Amino acid sequence: MSIQTLREIARLVARHAKDEGRNATPVDSLVIARYTSCSPAIHCPQSPMFGMVVQGRMSIELGGTIQNFGWGDYLFVSFDVPVAFRVIEASEEQPCLGLGMSISPERLHEVLARVDIPPDPTATEGACSVIVASASFDLLDATLRLLRLLDTPGDIRPMAPLIEQEIIYRLLSGPHGGRLLQLAVAGSPANGIAKAIAWLRRHYVQPLRIPELADQVGMSESSLHHHFKAITGLTPMQYQKQLRLHEARRLIEIERRNIGSAGYAVGYQSRSQFGREYSRLYGVSPQQHMTSSSSTQRRSCALVDPENFRAARQAPAWLSGSLERESHDLNVAVGPQPETASHCESATSCIVRCSSAATVRPSRSSPASSNA
Repeated sequence: MSIQTLREIARLVARHAKDEGRNATPVDSLVIARYTSCSPAIHCPQSPMFGMVVQGRMSIELGGTIQNFGWGDYLFVSFDVPVAFRVIEASEEQPCLGLGMSISPERLHEVLARVDIPPDPTATEGACSVIVASASFDLLDATLRLLRLLDTPGDIRPMAPLIEQEIIYRLLSGPHGGRLLQLAVAGSPANGIAKAIAWLRRHYVQPLRIPELADQVGMSESSLHHHFKAITGLTPMQYQKQLRLHEARRLIEIERRNIGSAGYAVGYQSRSQFGREYSRLYGVSPQQHMTSSSSTQRRSCALVDPENFRAARQAPAWLSGSLERESHDLNVAVGPQPETASHCESATSCIVRCSSAATVRPSRSSPASSNA
């Protein structure tokens, strides 16, 4: 690890991140951020990304496991997963500074086409889709060169895609690169789980039948459950439930739907069950969110914009808003939490801006019962 390189990265982020919170950059996949205060847990969906905190500290939680990261560390998320972020070290004098780069399937495939994929990449046994590790010199060097493009806008279009590919290659060739390689190996458990996640995001409104899902992805029911929980920290039904409640909160806070209508729209037929599960996830009732949203503007919480959470998975576009409405992006928790989700913006939880993808809202031919 190069201290000099880290310091230069921090200087570039500090100079270009002029506003509190997320700052978009001319590099489409790159977002930088500045935060001057700590935050409680903020729950959100997270798509594949690479990120760093170059001043201050943050934590990320998945499935009850909390990992802290800061100076010299990098964060690598390899699957679409619901996580919780906290800013744990930040102040006016020493703001938390971070950067993040979304990992698009297109860019990943461009790199994979030029590397040798081992026949049996890292197994999912004991694996986690969220990795915090020490950044190598090569990874820091590529990150620094990507940031330097902000000072030479004319170089961004020809150079940014090449440097992004290099960063992805450094992740692939690093000690945790197997997480990405798994996705490319047809028939691997991780590849099957990626397909299961994509299917759930397209059909979350419908009743979930595990045998059908297992058949869709070519896995046995026991293997699907085991590997899904190992990678996402949730069972398929818990994952579906959080997608439903995430969209219900958006309908309530943004579209101002009444509670019964919001619950029915995401697959619940029982208003009381919807209310119980909503309160269990967010710590407050749907009515409280409806009341508070009229006077409190929520700000985005995703480390990578939820736009990318559904990019290339053909997941519903309504899981995320445009940059203009990103202040209303909704939280997805990893489980019951003792504290209410924050209405303020998290640190690198708002770092990465990613491209949007045209998608089609899933059809709902018949009312779906809530069996999550």
